[in-house]
Amino acid sequence: MRTLLITSRVSNSGTALARALGIRKLALTGAILQRDVRLINWGCGLGKFNERYVGRAHHPGVRFINETANVSIASNKLLTFQALSSNPAIPIPEFTASDAVANQWYVQGDRVVGRTILTGHSGEGIFITDPLNYPQGEGGVDVIALREVHGNIPLYVKYKKKKHEYRVHVVLNGVNISTDVQQKRKRQETPNEEVDYKVRNHANGWVYCREDLHEPEGLQDLAIQVVRQLSLDFGAVDIIWNEHENQMYVLEVNTAPGLEGQTLEFYAQHLGEMM
Repeated sequence: MRTLLITSRVSNSGTALARALGIRKLALTGAILQRDVRLINWGCGLGKFNERYVGRAHHPGVRFINETANVSIASNKLLTFQALSSNPAIPIPEFTASDAVANQWYVQGDRVVGRTILTGHSGEGIFITDPLNYPQGEGGVDVIALREVHGNIPLYVKYKKKKHEYRVHVVLNGVNISTDVQQKRKRQETPNEEVDYKVRNHANGWVYCREDLHEPEGLQDLAIQVVRQLSLDFGAVDIIWNEHENQMYVLEVNTAPGLEGQTLEFYAQHLGEMM
């Protein structure tokens, strides 16, 4: 069976993966696929697929590695939390789409993470309200008032402190399960005053490392459970560990993570085995 790769947008990682696998990407235009083909789906949800590859894969012999409908859920932060919340064995932070509920958290003294973009990445569309910095009655604003600044806020999450943050890459190939663990660490060359410990991404001074991992018990098993819960064949699961509670929390799942070095080799090897 021929294998091709699809992406939701121009993707250097998707291109690198296709090259490593020795396959081509599906063209954006052309005839409907008329024979059996396998499509490795690098982050392309159902709506984006229908928009980007109009009518290309309606043939019954087309098989997706990561179905587009499931990627649509995994790439949407609210839909992901809703899907994971049905499994009590998967710990996630408290979340809501209600302004009133989020405002009550704020009034009670909790930090609240707001998301204006549900399908963003690298911290896009995130803001954090901190009642310690904006106390009621001292010139601060509550969550509802923030809508005047940020507009529509479709998701609020109760902030959880984290000692460590991990990304666990998972590929499920029948009974063969493969994982690769990375831990976020502060770049040594980044001054402390430029580091954001709440939103840990590359722009805020953080990088992924594999050396000297401090891995909480059950981390990889939790990531595998998350990928299965979302009915994915592969995904990169972001998990934090709260030292005070001795508890892990799942934050999100990335179906098109950045690839280089060992991470690229991991996906090339294990997706190649699925081919």
